[in-house]
Amino acid sequence: MKRSIEVSLILLCLSPLLAAGQGPKVKRGTDYPLTVHIGSIHIRSHCTEVLFKAYCADMAYLDVSVDGHKFELMGDWNSSDEYQTPLTPGDYRARILEPKPSTGAPFRQKYELVLSDQTTWRATVTGLSE
Repeated sequence: MKRSIEVSLILLCLSPLLAAGQGPKVKRGTDYPLTVHIGSIHIRSHCTEVLFKAYCADMAYLDVSVDGHKFELMGDWNSSDEYQTPLTPGDYRARILEPKPSTGAPFRQKYELVLSDQTTWRATVTGLSE
């Protein structure tokens, strides 16, 4: 009995580490009314500076089409030995998390896409094309 409690506690403590990098799972009952078509994916390093120190992370830049409008979306790119964001060109269910800013331009509008492993991936509009 004591051994099973110890094993349970170890697994409970390790569970966040085992799921590191994965996005949140799709919540039951959440509506994803949009279809986002990913045409291409580019991985680039994105760096920021905080208190004279540079921090860099890989970001995914996607060329997408949503209801006939073409955008560039940017979001985290997780890639490790345990997990890699399962993004490939194709169609994904999606929803808008934050509406367009009052300027009318879609920049900084946030989307949430449902990935093939039933996790979600969040991205921001960073580009627009005709």
